[in-house]
Amino acid sequence: MYNLQILLERFTSYKNNYIYETKLLTLGLKIRRQNPPEDITENLAKHIISKCEYTNSIVWCKEFKQYSGDLYNTETKEQMEIKSFTSNGPIQFSPTSKFDCLYFLDLKNFVNDQIILYKVYMHSESEELYNIKVNKSETFLDQKNKGRRPRLSWKLLYPQISEYCEEIYNGNIFDILTIDD
Repeated sequence: MYNLQILLERFTSYKNNYIYETKLLTLGLKIRRQNPPEDITENLAKHIISKCEYTNSIVWCKEFKQYSGDLYNTETKEQMEIKSFTSNGPIQFSPTSKFDCLYFLDLKNFVNDQIILYKVYMHSESEELYNIKVNKSETFLDQKNKGRRPRLSWKLLYPQISEYCEEIYNGNIFDILTIDD
């Protein structure tokens, strides 16, 4: 089972590799950074949600084949979608994903162990989500209907969803993820 010790080891390994890649980039090497693996981002969100929302009913769907999506609340029966970002690059959505609740994990300052988790009170078929402007001429729904993956940066997305957002956690990863609990 994917436990907190594994998560902390995976996070530290990813962070160290990211720092190493930064050194390579300063040498002028043209390498593409790897996105954080989903096991790290989804389990970070799982542990933060569990701790901040005082529940032990959140499961990682990859461990339990009867659930689809990223995370699932066995108590409320909510399916949760986790989106993470480490830069101002685009966040992408599957046109077929179904979820009851959406979370964004801001990892732009993760090399300094600082993270932010936002909870967005929108579901996958909400009018508010469908009306998000992805570009000048298309909405989220327009792109979804074309079978395309809507993509936009947090900088463009947040102003459109801020009234539905709640900051769940903003701080040091090692302050929220302690094994001693």
